[in-house]
Amino acid sequence: MFRAVGRIEAKVDKVLTLLSLLITEGKKTMTVIDDLTAAVARETTVDSSIITLIQGLSARVAAATDMTQVAAIVTQINAQTDALAAAVIANTPVTQAAATTAPPATPATKSP
Repeated sequence: MFRAVGRIEAKVDKVLTLLSLLITEGKKTMTVIDDLTAAVARETTVDSSIITLIQGLSARVAAATDMTQVAAIVTQINAQTDALAAAVIANTPVTQAAATTAPPATPATKSP
């Protein structure tokens, strides 16, 4: 009878160990999910800002009455495009494959 109790205790200990491991992994998973939720919210905010920017530029182009205004809008677009491109590059992780792979060559165009 004491052997049976010893085996039961050993099995209960294993169950408790596995339960503890499961709880720890669940907490790690919840942390990752919280991080993902925050990243999605941040991306949504940035996307909304970009949409607002594009709509504003579109309205300014439509309202432009002379080439000086259009040139100023083009300058602004170029500056904002450069800023967006720099942000994308700065926040895009470089993978080993991307770091060692050269971009594809673009075919040369022939003059007529």
